[in-house]
Amino acid sequence: MYWFNWLSYAIAVSLLAGAGFGQLYATQPMFGANGWSDYFTLLAWGFGAEATRDAITKVVRDWKLPGFK
Repeated sequence: MYWFNWLSYAIAVSLLAGAGFGQLYATQPMFGANGWSDYFTLLAWGFGAEATRDAITKVVRDWKLPGFK
């Protein structure tokens, strides 16, 4: 479970950071022009990514598969 936790974290960060970058930064040529609201949106995206990763890890843990605690 330890390795799954780290692997799921790395996958989530990679995929969601790429998606967040594409949606919130790359397509917005004026990113940051709205002051703190743009950065707050980016922060909320990050917290949502961590909550998603944690939920998936808990679901897999509840399956009680051999080798996962």
